[in-house]
Amino acid sequence: MKAQAELVDAEAIHSKTQQDLARISPLAKEKAVTELELDAAIAAEKSAKANVDAKQANLTNLEASVKYTIERANAEVSAAKARLTQAELDLSYCDIHSPINGIVGFLQVDEGNLVGRGDATLLATVSLSNPLLVDFNISEVEFLKITRDKGGNRGDLRFDLILSDESTHPILALSKLWIVRWILQPAR
Repeated sequence: MKAQAELVDAEAIHSKTQQDLARISPLAKEKAVTELELDAAIAAEKSAKANVDAKQANLTNLEASVKYTIERANAEVSAAKARLTQAELDLSYCDIHSPINGIVGFLQVDEGNLVGRGDATLLATVSLSNPLLVDFNISEVEFLKITRDKGGNRGDLRFDLILSDESTHPILALSKLWIVRWILQPAR
């Protein structure tokens, strides 16, 4: 890094000024150099030391800044992961599955409606399709005719369930009376 190189350069200059001061100090005691030259060497050493301290502080600040930037980026990544987890959780609430298999009746809400804020919302009615229970009316005379079969054999009885589109229900061919719930009505 540039800041490290500048620090090394400043330390080298400081080392040279220390050596210069160490050479000039004994000569100044013996009056071999002037006081002005000694003062210049002392000032150069102090200036070089201050420059080293400044470069060291700059490097420390730069390292702290880089560390802060990395920690902030890590925090932003963690926050993005948390938002992703929340979005996945929210999305999981968008799919609604019936706890039973059957036929969906009347829809109480349409796709895209906001539901579930505070109170429970009835979305649709699901009716079981297995077993399929069918209620129909039969007169008492027809009931007596069916139940008083001469041979006691009820196996010949057959019912077809005609759907609203005039088709016959493919599975329902009743041959046992106990499957059907009878609603008796007076004979006409």
